[in-house]
Amino acid sequence: MKYLKSLTTVFLLICVINIFGCQRVPERPNDLPELMPCTIFVTFGGKKLAEVGIQLVPKNAINDSAKRWAAGGKTDAEGKSALKTAFYYSGVAEGEYYILFTKFEPSQTNKNGVLLPAKNLIPAKYSQTKTAQIVAITKHQSEYTFELEGL
Repeated sequence: MKYLKSLTTVFLLICVINIFGCQRVPERPNDLPELMPCTIFVTFGGKKLAEVGIQLVPKNAINDSAKRWAAGGKTDAEGKSALKTAFYYSGVAEGEYYILFTKFEPSQTNKNGVLLPAKNLIPAKYSQTKTAQIVAITKHQSEYTFELEGL
């Protein structure tokens, strides 16, 4: 019961943050590079994949401050995602990125009501930087399509 009360408190806190904290975009940081529009399409077997999390991690990010300009998004019902940098700013800086994909199964609980860790339905080769594909974001291209295999 104590676990459920803590979980409810965390859930309510997240809701409040989403309602009040996400209504406006923070001021653009001075060191934020120029961003290009970037739309990713994700398919499997020719079919569009919805609810796929996409993350672009700068390939040459040696330290945490360079990683702060990572970009990401989530695909809609059409398998499409317009990426944002640092969660707020539309577009992606030009450069090379590891592209990572995740799609988690719906949350489940065991017979004792304990929340089980969600399983990533995307194969590990698409969700780890050591095996991830590399994508070059350029100002000459704004749309990229990725056909995932082995789901």
